[in-house]
Amino acid sequence: MEKKSQAIIIAAAILALGFIVMAFVVKKGMDNRTFNGRTISVRGVATRVVQADYATGYFNLDADGSTPLEAKKSVKEYCDSIVSFAKSCGIPASAIKVDPAEVEVQHTWDDGRIVSTYYTASTSVNFYVQGDDVLKLNDLDSRHDYLIDMGVMVDYSNFTYSFSDDALTEIKPEMITTATENARIAAEQLAKDNNCHVGDIVSAQQGYFEVDGIEGRPDYEKKVRVVNYAEFYLE
Repeated sequence: MEKKSQAIIIAAAILALGFIVMAFVVKKGMDNRTFNGRTISVRGVATRVVQADYATGYFNLDADGSTPLEAKKSVKEYCDSIVSFAKSCGIPASAIKVDPAEVEVQHTWDDGRIVSTYYTASTSVNFYVQGDDVLKLNDLDSRHDYLIDMGVMVDYSNFTYSFSDDALTEIKPEMITTATENARIAAEQLAKDNNCHVGDIVSAQQGYFEVDGIEGRPDYEKKVRVVNYAEFYLE
């Protein structure tokens, strides 16, 4: 009889242990289900001010003359002055290109009749610079008035500062990493406000990558901005 009682006690203990293990497994599964179902989606941003590594610019020039040769000679003198000035700013000769001059005949009219004839020669001085020469081109652009003081008749000018593909490729990975880290910081702040903790990352997606000018700053300085979207588990 005593042996039978012991067997019953042992069986009951085993059964109780089984219930405890089963309850633990069920709770763990429910916790996992709850864990997997609670996530937070945030946006991470990384910005950096960098110097453009590529720039282009040009001056459009025109000059008049009583003959085609005279007009071409005048516009050539303008071009020579600009090229000389550009070199004095440190821009290498290999980065300067002068387009061939085009000559057009012009007329002065009075009461439907041609009173006089003259010629206009037009051309462009173009610049293509990279690296440190970007700052030299900006110096040329900022001293534009000096050309006018030299008597150079600049019809139109335009200068653009940008990034080469290699420059963007170089800074992009680090900025994406920073944007993702900032996304986690934002998620942790939101989770803290709700008495939660941020777990592993569920997914991440790069939103966009943009380059913009900065108000009040030189044109060769650009703001690069990366935006990432990330989703994290909540614990």
